Amino acid sequence: MSTKTATVTVQGVDIAIEFDHQPKEAETLTYPGCPESVEITEVQIKGFYLATEWLSNYFIELIEAEALKECG
Repeated sequence: MSTKTATVTVQGVDIAIEFDHQPKEAETLTYPGCPESVEITEVQIKGFYLATEWLSNYFIELIEAEALKECG
């Protein structure tokens, strides 16, 4: 897992984010593998930090989808 930063646009709003990225890992005989995923750790809009706990799950999902595009 690695920590990355990016600026993404969600519904017309530019958002600076920090997130943990877990790339997809293949299944082996001794390891079940894992899908690609991101976890948002920091959100900043116009210089103001927002606690991710204050954001709706829907908004977090939109941000995560944009973050995954940054990893591709």
